Amino acid sequence: MDRTRGNVTDLFVVPACAYFGTEFQLGAARTREEGRSFTAATFFQAKHAFRSVDDGAWGIALVAGLARALKREEKNDWGDPYFIVPVSFGLATTRTRARCFT
Repeated sequence: MDRTRGNVTDLFVVPACAYFGTEFQLGAARTREEGRSFTAATFFQAKHAFRSVDDGAWGIALVAGLARALKREEKNDWGDPYFIVPVSFGLATTRTRARCFT
């Protein structure tokens, strides 16, 4: 939930589940503004990490989705597709092990 100073409240619901190494999300944003409540946006996205980041290594993934901002759209179409390719680099070069002392 996000509440701004302008007395606008946004409630986001984003359930997700993972199958075959890919996380799928289906979400919506409900907005309350000036005494009115409406669904402001809906989206679907999938995320997959092709290489995960280990200490000192790098990783790459793909995020693909479809978002619809219902308030600004004039016609009922498929919305705005997006593709994001996050690349991450690990900064640590050594690994430390936790030791238990008895």
